[in-house]
Amino acid sequence: MLFYSPRMLLFPLNKVILTWIKTKEIKEELAVSRSRSPSYPVFSLPEAIARVRKIHDADRRNPVERIVVASHMGYSGISGASDQAISALVQYDLVEKVAKGELKVSQTAIDILHPESETQRKAAVLRAAYSPELFKGLKERFPESRFSDSALRSYLVRIGFVERAVDTVVKSYTETCNYLEQIGAHASEVAQPGAISEFKRDEVEPRLVVTPVAPKAVVDVAPTSTDGERVLTTGLLSKEATFRLLVSGKIGVKEIERLIRKLELDKEILADSEDETDRDDTSVFG
Repeated sequence: MLFYSPRMLLFPLNKVILTWIKTKEIKEELAVSRSRSPSYPVFSLPEAIARVRKIHDADRRNPVERIVVASHMGYSGISGASDQAISALVQYDLVEKVAKGELKVSQTAIDILHPESETQRKAAVLRAAYSPELFKGLKERFPESRFSDSALRSYLVRIGFVERAVDTVVKSYTETCNYLEQIGAHASEVAQPGAISEFKRDEVEPRLVVTPVAPKAVVDVAPTSTDGERVLTTGLLSKEATFRLLVSGKIGVKEIERLIRKLELDKEILADSEDETDRDDTSVFG
């Protein structure tokens, strides 16, 4: 005669329940993974540029935490929506990761927000537009600037996108392509000599030279010189003084800011010299 206590039956029953729960969780995870679409920006490039402008206005290129980036874009904190927005900026190469949980505005964004020339801005916009892997693939699949929504939708479904994500991708990609068309940013501009080399600012440290010249000499100045220097700008300082700014190498926002600081320092030195001259004159005639 066999006797079973409730304690003896409890262990196998618990084991069966735990196994069933675990199996259910695995099935749910597999179902979720099957329903996920490939990575894609949740909004278009012009919207991304507007958002990174807010980040740059607040913190320039300083490294900041993700929650700060989210707050600059109008979110109250880290959430699914803010994570998607940050992911879109990263995919467009408008912000970059600098440390765990920290981001900063990228050089691509600077070239768009504060370009040295219109050609540089268009090239940077074009580079950002096709930085997302998905958009790069769509450009290869639809090389012409015009395509139908139905063709794009059909292709997205075929490569694994679920229906609820297709609408967002179509809107983001179409608006991005329309923006490129609107500003006249085409792939041919990136291929121009100098358009890509402008991005490699750190390869050559520029040398900035400010040379005062007579007013008449400004008219005779050639745009470039034989030793690699070129005239960046000229202008009037007063009725009797003009200036000519000679540069060599690659010139960007960073180099211009250094020049401004250098001129401000020279201004302080000149002001001190004038004060000493005034004191000397006072001591002689006083």
